Amino acid sequence: AGEIFEGGPTRCRLDVPDELPAQPLPPDVRHNIFLIVKETLTNILKHASATEVLLQIKAAPHTLEIVIADDGKGFDASAAATGQRNGLGNMQRRAEAVGGKLTLTSSPGQGTRVEFSAGFPG
Repeated sequence: AGEIFEGGPTRCRLDVPDELPAQPLPPDVRHNIFLIVKETLTNILKHASATEVLLQIKAAPHTLEIVIADDGKGFDASAAATGQRNGLGNMQRRAEAVGGKLTLTSSPGQGTRVEFSAGFPG
């Protein structure tokens, strides 16, 4: 996350635990989670005109929550729900593929918040 915004006008704040639970994840699950986060951060960089981004990770032995929020220009989230934005649809499919849930909240002038959560067997 820091590398994506490095050298640019957007400040990236990280709220990540020092220690993460020792939870092995299959490669496809790791890959899908990585791509959800990367797509979200790339969308912010390209479209949001944000001055600040927060990447927050909360991990417990059987759950993972990732929140990415920006203070950018936002957009009409109902238009995104109609499938006009392929990246957002891809993120939703990736979340479902790993048994997770993806929630997007945005409105013009109010920034955007993406919340991903998933439970893992233990």
